[in-house]
Amino acid sequence: MAKASFHLREGSGSLPHPHIISATCVVAALLAGFTRTAVLGRYTYTVNTYKGDIMYALDFRPSRVCTRNIHVEVSDDGNTIENVVFFGGCNGNTKAVAKLVQGKPVDEIVELLAGNQCLTRGTSCADQMTIALRQAQAEARANIA
Repeated sequence: MAKASFHLREGSGSLPHPHIISATCVVAALLAGFTRTAVLGRYTYTVNTYKGDIMYALDFRPSRVCTRNIHVEVSDDGNTIENVVFFGGCNGNTKAVAKLVQGKPVDEIVELLAGNQCLTRGTSCADQMTIALRQAQAEARANIA
């Protein structure tokens, strides 16, 4: 996923200059249908084409685990997990965790999985995911206000 600047795109063309813009403009561009994904800072806003909802996405770099990156998407109010994707780690286990948490409340999953440990690492992919979910939740809620 690109993390540089935001391009408004319509069809195959694009505006001549990349723009770094406020969250309000990002949401307006998403709702107007100019784009499905917009990057603002280190966060990515996406439109869920199935529901038409705006989601808040975060790419999280975990520590002390095999997974290299965890991409989480939460609802715009930060309450519901829309999607989780693990890059690296135990393929079958991370896919299973991602399927099990989709559509569940962030608070419920964090309460259930926070502190889970893998071997002697002091953390796990699931534990790192809860940190990513809390960060995405806090950022989504901060952007509502």
